Amino acid sequence: MNFLFSSLIGGNLTLITVVISINQLLLSRNSSLRAICINGYSRQNSIKTKSNRLLNGL
Repeated sequence: MNFLFSSLIGGNLTLITVVISINQLLLSRNSSLRAICINGYSRQNSIKTKSNRLLNGL
């Protein structure tokens, strides 16, 4: 009986650890994608600003 109880606790802890790890992975990927999108947007804006300055200067 003691073996069954300890295996249930161990299995639950393993499951919780796996779920938390997957959750952290998904959150970090989401943060990375958000940072890439923000950086890409700021680069596009700077390119547009530079091209507008060149066109207005001509």
